[in-house]
Formats: sequence, C-alpha cells, structure tokens
Amino acid sequence: MSSQSSSLSVRGHHPGSSRSRRDTTLPPSDIPRDSSPPSEDTQSLILALKRKIEALEDENERLKGNQNPKTKTTKCLGRPIRKVAALFSSINSLVQEYERRCDPDSHAEDDELNDVDTAQLNDVEYEEYEQRLELKRRDFESFRLMCEYVPYIKRKIYSRDVNHAELQADYTSLESGANAVRSEDIHNSAAELADWLNQRSPQPLIDRHSRLGRGFRHDLTGRLLCPIDFDWDDLMIRVEIRAVGRRSVVKDSTVPFFLPFLYHDEAGDVQSPLKGWLQGPLLVKMVVLLFKSASSVGKEIADIEIINESSDDENVSPQPLPGPGASGRSGKRRKSTKKTVSQLWNVTSVSPRMIAYAATLLRFILSDGPAWGADDSFPYESFYNAIVDFFEDVEAGSEDELRNKKLLAWWTRIVYTSGDANGPSSTHPLKDFKNTIKNHRAAQHARRAAKASGAGAVNNSRSTMQSSA
Repeated sequence: MSSQSSSLSVRGHHPGSSRSRRDTTLPPSDIPRDSSPPSEDTQSLILALKRKIEALEDENERLKGNQNPKTKTTKCLGRPIRKVAALFSSINSLVQEYERRCDPDSHAEDDELNDVDTAQLNDVEYEEYEQRLELKRRDFESFRLMCEYVPYIKRKIYSRDVNHAELQADYTSLESGANAVRSEDIHNSAAELADWLNQRSPQPLIDRHSRLGRGFRHDLTGRLLCPIDFDWDDLMIRVEIRAVGRRSVVKDSTVPFFLPFLYHDEAGDVQSPLKGWLQGPLLVKMVVLLFKSASSVGKEIADIEIINESSDDENVSPQPLPGPGASGRSGKRRKSTKKTVSQLWNVTSVSPRMIAYAATLLRFILSDGPAWGADDSFPYESFYNAIVDFFEDVEAGSEDELRNKKLLAWWTRIVYTSGDANGPSSTHPLKDFKNTIKNHRAAQHARRAAKASGAGAVNNSRSTMQSSA
C-alpha cells in the first residue's frame, strides 16, 4: 500500500471533535481602540475578510480531497480498518502488540519462543507454538496497515495529552465505523451476488433480499461452497451433506478452505490445490465491487488470463475469465460519479488482506448462516487468517514469495489496470496525448524548415541566373 493513503486523514484537527467552523473574528488587539464604534467601512472590511478566510479554508479542504470536512468524525476515520488491515482483531489487541514490541522487558517472551526446541514438541504443542508466532506477526502487520490508513491512531497514541479513557473511547468509535462498513458491504454484496448467480438461470432463482435458501440447500451455492475433496455431483454426497449439517462438512473435509468459488474454473483439483486458487470470477467481482463500484464489475475481468500455479502445467494455455456478459445487473448501471473506496483511500494495488476480506465476505453471503458473528458452522476467522498467511508468512526470496508476487501483480492488473481509463494508475492516456502533440509540432516545424530551405534555394537560383544574364 502506498504511503500516500494517509491523505484520508484530516490534518490539523482532531477527527473526534465536532469540526465546527473556525472562529475567524479578529482578535481584540486588531480592533480599533478608539471609543467610537467601528465605521461602516471597517465592519464591511471585517465581514469581507471573514468570508475570504472561510472560503480559503473550504478550498484547502477540497484540495486535500475532503469534500465535506465537517462530517469527518472519528467513526468515519475508522472505515478502512476492516477492509485493508484486520477483519476480526480489535484495535486494542493490535495496539498492545505494538506496545509490547516497544517495551524492552517484553523481549524475554520473544527469546522464550526463539529458544524453543521444536523437535521436542508434539503435534499439539507445535501447532500452538506456530499459532503464537503467526498471531504476533499478523497483529503487528495489522497495526502497521491500520496506522497507514488511519494515521490518526498513531498520533493519538503518541500524544501526551490523551489519557487511557480517551484512547478507549476513540478505539470504540473507530471500531464502530469499521464494523459499519463491513455490515454495509455484506448487505450490498449479498444482493449483487444474487444478480450474478441468477444470470446462470438456477432453479430456484436466488433471492436478492434474503440469504435464506442459499448455502448447501441450493444446488448452485452448495456447489460453490462444497470443499473440493467432495464430489458435489454425487447425489449421495449432496444428500449426506444436507443431512449432517454445515459444521460437519468442514470437520470431515481434508481441505476445508479450498472451496470451488475461489478457483478460476469454480471446481479446483485436489491433486493441485493451488492451481487457479484465489482467481475465481466471483472473487474478482467481489473485490471490484468492494473497492471500486458495482458499475465496474464485468469490464475489468474481460480477457484476463489466469495464472497456472503448478510446476508441471507451464504449457497449458491460459483461460480467460468471464467477461462483461456475465456481470448481471451491474452491466446495465449508470456509471457513478462518486469517488470509489480506492480513490478515497488512494489504493492503487490489490493487497493480500483485500483478497482475504473479499473471500471471507463472499463465503458468508453464499451461505444461509445466521447473522455475522453468530454463524459457528464455518471458521471464518481462521479462513481469513489462512489467506493472509498464505501471502505474508513466506520466506524472503523463496519460490513461494515469487509465486505470491506474481499472483498479486495479476490481481492489480485485473482490478486497477485492465479497462480502467480513469483508474489511479492510468497515466498512459495523458502521456500518449503529450507525445502526440510533441510529434505533431516537431513534424510541423520540420515542414516549415524544409519549405523555408526550398524557398531559399529557389531565390539563390534566380539570383544566379540574373547575374549570368
């Protein structure tokens, strides 16, 4: 993520305040001291100066990208947290990990983990050891990303004038804004998903306004949710899955997080589980919807080739993802003139946590489970963490890191470059325009020079002829 994304914060004020217009009344020392009241001309001048200062302040906020600065509250500042930093972790836990690393006395705990002889651990102990390491790494990276998109948090932590109670109140307000965004995304994307899937003419059609009837109860959503080590086409397996319940499916599967909707062909191969994984058409649409707009879904995923992950399939021809024709209602929408999430937060590339966020919400809205946080039939937090760790918990310079960089580059190209003439990364049209003008002027200058040179030669020839005569 670019550090430029810190521009979403409103500099120079505390976002938790009511953000009232500054009192631009001239200080007493600047008011005329004579006993007589200010003249009419003086009063007019003061009012004119106040209006000018207010206009300059509004223009300054507009140039910063804050079209409506008066409504920029602490709650509003927290909106990026769930989408780009941490979907499940509390702000308190992330700050505590940061403070622990800043505390010299906490190194004893790190030394204790580093000194563990993993060869002496049994399977349960080793899994617990790994989870502790991963949690610390993940929480610290979450804190870093949170401060990148919400720099207000770090300013408050460093402030000497803020007590513990004020910090906790700010954290509560920020989390309220972050959770509100997640709820909005679930509500909006659940309806959009119904439109996308209904283009396939399922029976029955999927309700836009309710998730009842989705999940394993419906043949289409059930196929997309069934782990790839189970054959959904087998009638006996479908009957058994519906009979034993959602939780048993996850428990019995050897690859519960390798789900068909994550694959480019919406099927997957249990023998090559990474081939086409995290390249599913629905997942691509979900990322575009959540970070750009509903009107952008479809055009970005046309003619994009999928990456073949396994080492023995280099000669396999890449396959294009479904194009605009599969985008459903979104293809008929009038293009919105509002700024997208990516434009507001200056997001110009796809990150691992953006993919994990979209995948987790997509898994939820495909299901018929109860409200968010109340569905214990699927380990959503572990699913989210698994995708994050897939990208982030790799050795530097390893083949895994190179593979992940290639996959993220594919994502950025498909979401922010392909077919996006007004995207944040599209500098080529302006560059091409300037080159065209430059070349045209150079050619025009060359023609004038050639014409002038030709006219000079003709004049010289005439002069020679006249001298000879």
